Amino acid sequence: MNLESYCAGEPLEVGTETVLLIDNATVEDRWGVSRVLNVPIKDPHNPVLMPDRPWEDSVGQQNVIYDDEVGVFRMWYTGTDWNAWMHQFRFKDWKAERHGYPYFVCYAESLDGVHWDKPMLEGKPYGQYEKTNVVVTGQQKAQGVRVVWNPLGGVQQSRFLMTYKDNLAEGYGCLCLAYSDDGIHWREDPSNPAFIGLRDTWQNMVFDPVRERWLMFTRPVCTAGVGDMPGGPTEHNYKRRTAVMVGETPYDFGQPRVVMWPEEIDDPDIDHMVVSRVGSHFIGIVGSMGPPPHMAFHLHLAFSSDGLHWNMLPDRSVYLPHGGSDAFDSGSTSGGGGIVSMGNTDFIYYRGSRHGQAQGNRNNVSGIGRAQFLRDRFVAQMGAHTGGFLLTREMVVAAPELIVNTTVADGYNSDPVTAIVPPEFAVEVLRFGEGGAPSPVPGFTLADCTTQAVDLVEHKVTWKNKQDMAELVGRPVFLRFYLKNVGLYSLRFRDGGSG
Repeated sequence: MNLESYCAGEPLEVGTETVLLIDNATVEDRWGVSRVLNVPIKDPHNPVLMPDRPWEDSVGQQNVIYDDEVGVFRMWYTGTDWNAWMHQFRFKDWKAERHGYPYFVCYAESLDGVHWDKPMLEGKPYGQYEKTNVVVTGQQKAQGVRVVWNPLGGVQQSRFLMTYKDNLAEGYGCLCLAYSDDGIHWREDPSNPAFIGLRDTWQNMVFDPVRERWLMFTRPVCTAGVGDMPGGPTEHNYKRRTAVMVGETPYDFGQPRVVMWPEEIDDPDIDHMVVSRVGSHFIGIVGSMGPPPHMAFHLHLAFSSDGLHWNMLPDRSVYLPHGGSDAFDSGSTSGGGGIVSMGNTDFIYYRGSRHGQAQGNRNNVSGIGRAQFLRDRFVAQMGAHTGGFLLTREMVVAAPELIVNTTVADGYNSDPVTAIVPPEFAVEVLRFGEGGAPSPVPGFTLADCTTQAVDLVEHKVTWKNKQDMAELVGRPVFLRFYLKNVGLYSLRFRDGGSG
């Protein structure tokens, strides 16, 4: 959304994509409504993947795609060889043929997203092992893997595009691209490296189809803190912030610019943010890191309409809490990878461990877990038990049917005194008329609305004499929602009879 254009009088052109009602990019005003984080449900089979191969000292930075062409979930994740890590970064005597690689990309696949197979592949050796699931090593390392459906055309025709961080011989971090049709056999871009000067974090590249540009989420190269100043602050890592690079292609990024730093109520470090495009917004899963001695990770939800201006909920609710004392993720949850959508369910895969970063990540103490939630349910605008209102930004009606994603307050309300208050839901349509101020459109008022308060991902809105908004297609409108013990996640305009 372009707020400057909107404030100059241009309504939002939302098309038929999902409109997340999560912030002021799409919400004009609200009263008696509070935002409530929807915490995903962890899979009872967790962890779904652990380091169980001789070349895997730890696993993480996972990325999952469901490939409906062949009916399998595909996972690419970063494996760590700690012997190679020590020789490259501590002893400074590293040789690939002798020590292996500190970080490399491994491949796994699954029919159900829970039970994963690590295929031993011909022509994919690692060290003394002739067959492995190691598919990319890079020149010095392959770290922070991210795989997306390839939107690039021209000479780089392939199904998948991979980005990862390597190091040049001089030690500089750099962005590399690779391409594949089967997810296993990858060819490097002949122009590698695509960018030189990356910090050590999960490099996360996302294509913005609305603005036709690429966004690379990384760490900044210029920060306020200076670590070697005598007598200065002792913060352990000044570089842990989130920066963005913008480019028309992955080959012409500008320098990283900071777009998120820890606020006063946050953990001292933002270690990484993994970003996905969901409908009208970019959704970021932020891995924040606490202070020494444990440096434990927590995951939070961030959101942005343009990928540059970011917000989080003011109370900093934890998106994926740590597990119980015996759980694999009892000490940290981090690396929440891209969102995988299947029907009405969304999945995320994340890294869990029994401790924080300060204790190391060896000896099978870290693994990959899965969590799920109903589609597009990130943050609900929840009406109070006394009722509340939400008004959307003015937007052009793109199709006849108005579809909403709603939930009903648990037990109607968590307060036993008001638990008997039944949920209520209604929608009315407003348009600017001759008098200046917008007013309800006859036949589309709150009193005319016949839509029930229910818990549904796809819920069609109707009125007494109006089964859809066909007569308003192409016109700009506001939508006013009345919500009593009802939460509203999103809306979209849908062609009649379509799914």
